[in-house]
Amino acid sequence: MRVFLTGGTGLIGSHVADQLRAGGHEVVALCRPDADTAHLEGSGCIVARGDVHDAPGVLAPRAEGCTHVVHAAALVYSGGTWPQVRAVNVEGTRNVLEAAARAGAIHAVHLSSVAVYGSIDGLVDEDTPIDSPIPGRDVYARSKREAERAARRVEAERGLTVTVLRPSAVYGERDRLMAVRTERMLRWPVAFLLGAGQNTLPVVYAGNVAVAAVLALEAGRGGATYDV
Repeated sequence: MRVFLTGGTGLIGSHVADQLRAGGHEVVALCRPDADTAHLEGSGCIVARGDVHDAPGVLAPRAEGCTHVVHAAALVYSGGTWPQVRAVNVEGTRNVLEAAARAGAIHAVHLSSVAVYGSIDGLVDEDTPIDSPIPGRDVYARSKREAERAARRVEAERGLTVTVLRPSAVYGERDRLMAVRTERMLRWPVAFLLGAGQNTLPVVYAGNVAVAAVLALEAGRGGATYDV
């Protein structure tokens, strides 16, 4: 496969790049002009400078010759405003997948999040509707829900088959979010007890998410959604 990858300098995307290269696949990584691409270049990825804000017509030439797509770029609990987060997570998804379709790609894996389920009591699975209330302040969850819908619209309109992966909280090498916040909390002189102290947090290793992404690429099942 020749894979067009977004978010390659991030936590999940960098592990996807490693997994693909280890399997002998070519990777064209879309990276912002100011991004540090040393890890990607060191693993043999081709770096294409650009941004998910770019229009599909601008992005399509960068995806030329790619048969598959992994869209992992996103603002994750960045503290941005709704317009800022929507521009990347929703419009960026539409731009990337539309560009890939124009370039002739046949299948895409879109990295979503279990945050799309919103507030639900009890267990969820892939058949759980994603229409439960989401607090207005949780712009990330709202954006990922809308991004999934944008991906499915491109699938329906352009014929680019899409698999959606919904990881839980992700940890691993090059984590700039959860591990950093956890370390900061552990340095506090007091420990905060959440709820009754029996709360659980579903977590997944980034390398395992990358394995799931490659398996999804190889299976090529359009319309499929998997929790990870």
